[in-house]
Amino acid sequence: MEVIKLGFHLIVEFCKLETKFVASVVGVFVLAWLIGFIGADADDFCDACTAALVVAFIVGVVAYFFLPKVVKSKLSEVNYYMDWLFHIASTVGVTVYAFLVLWPIFACFA
Repeated sequence: MEVIKLGFHLIVEFCKLETKFVASVVGVFVLAWLIGFIGADADDFCDACTAALVVAFIVGVVAYFFLPKVVKSKLSEVNYYMDWLFHIASTVGVTVYAFLVLWPIFACFA
Protein backbone atom coordinates (compact mmCIF):
# COMPACT_ATOMS: atom_id res chain seq x y z
CA MET A 1 0.00 0.00 0.00
CA GLU A 2 2.89 2.35 0.75
CA VAL A 3 4.26 1.86 -2.75
CA ILE A 4 0.94 2.94 -4.25
CA LYS A 5 0.87 6.04 -2.04
CA LEU A 6 4.44 6.85 -3.02
CA GLY A 7 3.62 6.46 -6.71
CA PHE A 8 0.56 8.69 -6.34
CA HIS A 9 2.62 11.37 -4.59
CA LEU A 10 5.25 11.20 -7.33
CA ILE A 11 2.57 11.75 -9.97
CA VAL A 12 1.15 14.72 -8.04
CA GLU A 13 4.60 16.29 -7.67
CA PHE A 14 5.31 15.77 -11.38
CA CYS A 15 2.03 17.49 -12.26
CA LYS A 16 2.94 20.42 -10.01
CA LEU A 17 6.38 20.80 -11.57
CA GLU A 18 5.44 20.20 -15.19
CA THR A 19 2.14 22.05 -15.48
CA LYS A 20 2.69 23.12 -19.11
CA PHE A 21 3.44 19.58 -20.19
CA VAL A 22 0.46 18.14 -18.33
CA ALA A 23 -1.82 20.86 -19.69
CA SER A 24 -0.71 20.18 -23.26
CA VAL A 25 -1.18 16.41 -22.88
CA VAL A 26 -4.67 16.88 -21.45
CA GLY A 27 -5.46 19.52 -24.07
CA VAL A 28 -4.52 17.22 -26.97
CA PHE A 29 -6.63 14.45 -25.42
CA VAL A 30 -9.70 16.68 -25.01
CA LEU A 31 -9.29 18.19 -28.48
CA ALA A 32 -9.07 14.75 -30.10
CA TRP A 33 -12.27 13.61 -28.41
CA LEU A 34 -14.09 16.84 -29.30
CA ILE A 35 -13.11 16.30 -32.92
CA GLY A 36 -14.27 12.70 -32.68
CA PHE A 37 -17.65 13.58 -31.16
CA ILE A 38 -18.29 16.29 -33.73
CA GLY A 39 -17.10 14.43 -36.81
CA ALA A 40 -18.00 10.78 -36.21
CA ASP A 41 -20.89 8.57 -35.16
CA ALA A 42 -20.90 5.32 -33.17
CA ASP A 43 -20.33 3.06 -36.19
CA ASP A 44 -17.26 5.06 -37.17
CA PHE A 45 -15.76 4.47 -33.72
CA CYS A 46 -16.24 0.71 -34.15
CA ASP A 47 -14.57 0.80 -37.57
CA ALA A 48 -11.63 2.90 -36.38
CA CYS A 49 -10.80 0.82 -33.31
CA THR A 50 -8.60 -1.74 -35.07
CA ALA A 51 -6.58 0.82 -37.01
CA ALA A 52 -6.04 2.90 -33.87
CA LEU A 53 -4.91 -0.20 -31.95
CA VAL A 54 -2.37 -1.12 -34.63
CA VAL A 55 -0.90 2.39 -34.78
CA ALA A 56 -0.86 2.65 -30.97
CA PHE A 57 0.97 -0.69 -30.76
CA ILE A 58 3.59 0.62 -33.20
CA VAL A 59 3.91 3.79 -31.10
CA GLY A 60 4.36 1.59 -28.03
CA VAL A 61 7.13 -0.45 -29.63
CA VAL A 62 8.93 2.74 -30.68
CA ALA A 63 8.41 4.19 -27.20
CA TYR A 64 9.93 1.08 -25.63
CA PHE A 65 13.26 1.80 -27.31
CA PHE A 66 13.21 5.62 -27.25
CA LEU A 67 11.78 6.47 -23.81
CA PRO A 68 15.14 5.89 -22.10
CA LYS A 69 16.66 8.50 -24.43
CA VAL A 70 14.02 11.01 -23.34
CA VAL A 71 15.19 10.68 -19.73
CA LYS A 72 18.84 10.69 -20.85
CA SER A 73 19.43 7.03 -20.12
CA LYS A 74 20.11 3.85 -22.06
CA LEU A 75 18.11 0.66 -22.26
CA SER A 76 21.20 -1.21 -21.03
CA GLU A 77 21.12 0.85 -17.80
CA VAL A 78 17.70 -0.52 -16.86
CA ASN A 79 19.00 -3.10 -14.39
CA TYR A 80 16.74 -3.37 -11.36
CA TYR A 81 13.20 -4.69 -11.37
CA MET A 82 11.82 -1.28 -10.32
CA ASP A 83 13.54 0.30 -13.32
CA TRP A 84 11.95 -2.31 -15.58
CA LEU A 85 8.54 -1.82 -13.98
CA PHE A 86 8.76 1.93 -14.46
CA HIS A 87 9.96 1.52 -18.04
CA ILE A 88 7.21 -0.94 -18.93
CA ALA A 89 4.55 1.15 -17.17
CA SER A 90 5.72 4.24 -19.07
CA THR A 91 5.61 2.37 -22.36
CA VAL A 92 2.11 1.05 -21.64
CA GLY A 93 1.03 4.56 -20.68
CA VAL A 94 2.31 6.01 -23.95
CA THR A 95 0.59 3.22 -25.89
CA VAL A 96 -2.76 3.73 -24.16
CA TYR A 97 -2.52 7.50 -24.58
CA ALA A 98 -1.72 7.10 -28.29
CA PHE A 99 -4.73 4.81 -28.71
CA LEU A 100 -7.07 7.16 -26.86
CA VAL A 101 -5.94 10.13 -28.94
CA LEU A 102 -5.88 8.35 -32.30
CA TRP A 103 -9.17 6.50 -31.96
CA PRO A 104 -11.52 9.51 -32.28
CA ILE A 105 -9.34 11.04 -35.00
CA PHE A 106 -9.42 7.81 -37.02
CA ALA A 107 -13.18 7.64 -36.45
CA CYS A 108 -13.59 10.94 -38.26
CA PHE A 109 -11.88 9.49 -41.32
CA ALA A 110 -13.51 6.03 -41.20
